Formats: sequence, C-alpha cells, structure tokens
Amino acid sequence: VMQQMASTGGMYKEMVFDTYHIFDPYDDGIDVKELQQAANQYGITSLQGQKAVMLMKKYNTDNKGGIDIHEYEGLVTDPSLPGLMTTILRTYSNRLASVGSELKVVKLRAEVATAVVDYLTLVASKNLTKVGWVTSRLVSGELPLEFTADVFYELYKANTDSNNMSPIDVGSLIINYTLHENPTQVIAAVDLIADPAFFAGEGFDITIADETVSQVVSWIEMSDWGKAALLKLAKVKPSNGQTFAEAYDEEVKAREVKYSTANGLGSPEANGYHTQAAQTLRNVLLGGPA
Repeated sequence: VMQQMASTGGMYKEMVFDTYHIFDPYDDGIDVKELQQAANQYGITSLQGQKAVMLMKKYNTDNKGGIDIHEYEGLVTDPSLPGLMTTILRTYSNRLASVGSELKVVKLRAEVATAVVDYLTLVASKNLTKVGWVTSRLVSGELPLEFTADVFYELYKANTDSNNMSPIDVGSLIINYTLHENPTQVIAAVDLIADPAFFAGEGFDITIADETVSQVVSWIEMSDWGKAALLKLAKVKPSNGQTFAEAYDEEVKAREVKYSTANGLGSPEANGYHTQAAQTLRNVLLGGPA
C-alpha cells in the first residue's frame, strides 16, 4: 500500500482498483450511501454531506446501478477531491499496521479475539480471500474451541459498537464462512458461549450472554445450511413456533439467573480484564478515538 501511495505511472491503475473496492464492498457499483460511509470511515471531509449526492449525479453517467470502476476513475480525479486515493490508502494502511503494533502488548486470549474481529472488519470490504484464510483456521480444530467462542463474542460486540462504520455485516459474513468450513465447530462454540460459567471465566459480563448468543444464532439462521446445522447439532431446541435465536435467548436468560444466584457476577478483576491496549485496538480500527 505504501509503495502504491509513493508511485506514479504504472501503479496508478492498482491504486484505482484498490480504492474502488474499499468503496464498493459488495461489487455491485458504488451508491451514495457507500460514498458517505467511506467519507465517515476515512475522514474524507470533501465527500461528506451533499457532496456525495452531487458526485453520484455527475459520474454515474449510464444511470445503471451505482458507479462502476471506469466511472470511479473520473470521480477520484475530480478537482474538488485532491489526493483522495492517497488519503484512503494511507488511512487504511495505518489502521492495518495498528493491528501488529497493538498485538505485541495483548496478553489474554480474548484480546487476541478482539484483534481478529477488528482485522476481519477492516479487510472484509477489500479482500474476501483473506477473510477465508482466517475463518478456515478459526474452525479447523487447530485452535481451542474457547478462542472461537471468544471471536463470536467479539463479533457481537463489534456489531453493537457505535464506532463501527463498516458497510458490511461482518458478523453474518464470518458466521457464513465458518459454517461452510466446519458447522460442528461453529455450533459447539455457540453452546460454549451459552454457558454463563464460560462467560464469567473469560471475564465477560454475563448479563449480556443472552444477547450475544441470540445475535450469533440469528446470523446462523440466515442460511438454510445454518438452520440445518442447528437442527442437527444444537443443544437447545425451539418449541411453540420459536426460532432458534428465541429459544437460545430464553434458555440463556434462565441460566444467567441461576448462575448469578449461585455465584454472583464474578470478581471485579475478571469483569474488568479488558486492557487499554485491546480497547485502543478496537477504537483505532473501527474509526473511534485512538
């Protein structure tokens, strides 16, 4: 990326291609919403507000869907947007570099899980091959099941994070990829995070265990193969017309009450395990304050 920013001539087309796919994560043409989301995510003030609407009208010349890559080349060289490609690529590369520097100081499994989700959020809009590499290892059996469960928890946290401005539903994307790789491991991880004792042991707030599991199961239920995996493998089964997400939500709520009565919500040290490094990593990658 840094080579591309410093280059001219032969690297120009590569820069156009790379920045186009940051704007157009679904490969269906750039629309106004995606322009505005990128403006917020990468701090491009020249694209905010009505500017995106004006540029859409100016460069979507065929009025078919969104801006294609050929029309986009005109957009990024518009005189009112000096240095647009360099701005985006610099921001992208800086955030990606943050992963490496912050990972040097994390100490707990859940902090690494946070980094994995932040990395996936960053690359999902640009390179699905890399997403596949990570998710295949995630459920291959090489890593502890507890780590996969931690990643699922972090997917829920990222989904509810107000700093998360990714145009992609990363949670459903990652769940979909992992289901294709190893549905048995995915459902086993769900049943693990449905256990409040595991939640407390990881230092998570068990009062959101039900919300976490319900969201993850909802992502699973989005696909037919996900529903089939739940029917075959899940320890919690729905009744009275419930969805699996509703059944898990009800079951985990009951488990939370039972666990809290018997054990309390865990020690302050456990509940407060997240270090400043992990939070910094999340905020830097998802667009919040560093």
